[in-house]
Amino acid sequence: MITLAIPEHGGEMSELRSFVNAVDDDDWVLLQAFLLGVWAPNPPYPVYNITGEQGSAKSTRARVVRRLTDPSVSPIGRAPKDDRDFAIAANNEWVVSFDNVSRLSLAHSDNLARLATGGGFRTRTLHTDTDQTILDAARPVILNGIADSITQDDLADRAITVGMRRILSTEVEPEDEFWDRFKQFESRIIGALCDAVSQGLKMLPDTKLKELPRMADFARWVVACSGALDLTPEQFLNAYSANRNSSHEATLDASPIGPVLIAALEDFELYGTPQEILSDLFGRLDEKARKSKDWPSTGRALTNELKRIAPSLRARGITVERLPHLKSNRGVPYRIGPERKVTESSVTSVTATDLQLDLGDLTTDPAQSRLVTSVTPSSQKTEHSSVGNDSGDLSDPANRPFSPEEIESSLDSTPANVGISRNGAEDWVNRYEH
Repeated sequence: MITLAIPEHGGEMSELRSFVNAVDDDDWVLLQAFLLGVWAPNPPYPVYNITGEQGSAKSTRARVVRRLTDPSVSPIGRAPKDDRDFAIAANNEWVVSFDNVSRLSLAHSDNLARLATGGGFRTRTLHTDTDQTILDAARPVILNGIADSITQDDLADRAITVGMRRILSTEVEPEDEFWDRFKQFESRIIGALCDAVSQGLKMLPDTKLKELPRMADFARWVVACSGALDLTPEQFLNAYSANRNSSHEATLDASPIGPVLIAALEDFELYGTPQEILSDLFGRLDEKARKSKDWPSTGRALTNELKRIAPSLRARGITVERLPHLKSNRGVPYRIGPERKVTESSVTSVTATDLQLDLGDLTTDPAQSRLVTSVTPSSQKTEHSSVGNDSGDLSDPANRPFSPEEIESSLDSTPANVGISRNGAEDWVNRYEH
């Protein structure tokens, strides 16, 4: 650790921009937001994920941020291998910074998410058999690497991911000259940050947001501080929202089921047990994708993957609904499709009469027999609720089934390119009547 430069009055955050290779205004706004997040009085703290090709000054930006917030003789280092190394890093640094991160394992992602919001790290005390060392810490995090290494939604929700451009040959500056020039403004920039933090502490109790994002406390803090910096609340909230949407798209692209699921939903809503949906999606894969070791091999694996990417699917207006358990042993059905408005009405059972389906008018195309679309169940009889089947809380609107009126309305508005198989619809009714 080294000493933070003494703040000077009269500085402006705009003096920093020439040192960070900002791509555009959104990039500049989000950098200021992260700097403020580091100085926030309470967690959660953001994860600042810097990406870009070689020669885009990723490491330099990380070092600049550390100089302004938590100076160190070793401002960036490699990612830890295990929980113990994470705990050591958090115990010795306020801003935890990792360089040249090419891939994050599930354990790394979990540890970083826990570090950003606060959580305990437990490890065996050295030279003992039974003693345990516990560190409860929350820290801001900086990652940098060529590719975006964040693929888990839980971490992506806490991250600000920025992409940097390559430095042109005419813009290259010797490193010693760069830092000599930065040192002339360092105290003034830290002074501007201190002014913003002072403003934030004053305004935070009265700062309210109409809509709260995932990192609500972080967003409120930045808005409270924004009056003293080179940004407005609207600029930050718009840039932050766009950045989170981009992160959701990256998460779906990285998911083994994401691209094929999105393609399938362009034509159909998907209904069925996890294994049935998995079989349908598998049939859409090319030969190379079918051999991927990342493809879910069981219905349970598909369910786990759907849970993992559910926030990113919701960001696209797609919901994964767990429907009431059927009396048969075919498993818990799910509906995957666009969000639908539900009402408070409910009924006790579904019959062919309730659905008012003319099965003779339904398509008999075998190619569509594995999909039942736009037909969703209303609530089942009490005896249909099964103990030990984890059928979900039906008081939750996400689990509450649709009434016959909603089903009829949905059928009336079904587009021509959506097929409901005769066998599938009959099977649906029979499974609920019996």
